[in-house]
Amino acid sequence: MTKVNVFHLVICLDLLSFIPTCYPVEDTTEKVIGPLDYENIPSEEFWGTEPRRLINKYYSKHHDVVTDRFTIDTGIHTEAICRCWKSKKFPFCDNSHKYHNKFHKDNVGPLTLKRP
Repeated sequence: MTKVNVFHLVICLDLLSFIPTCYPVEDTTEKVIGPLDYENIPSEEFWGTEPRRLINKYYSKHHDVVTDRFTIDTGIHTEAICRCWKSKKFPFCDNSHKYHNKFHKDNVGPLTLKRP
């Protein structure tokens, strides 16, 4: 065993000492590693059923959609960065803000980075 492996083993054993031992093994395992099954959340639960949550509360409210553009000198040609926090490709934009804007009457848009 390397020093790093021994260190990680000691840390794990130390953390396990904080778990009460009166629980059954299944309960202890779930407390240590969390539930092992996950489910998809229907879009109604994710987006809500009523327009109520604005992402952009103050910035450039006079525009239909707020999209800031910057020119940078990197290897990418053009990249859109998500600012609505709803993108399935986060941190990159997948246009989820369009549904959010329509449903919540908001005007949030991506940050666009473009190479000169």
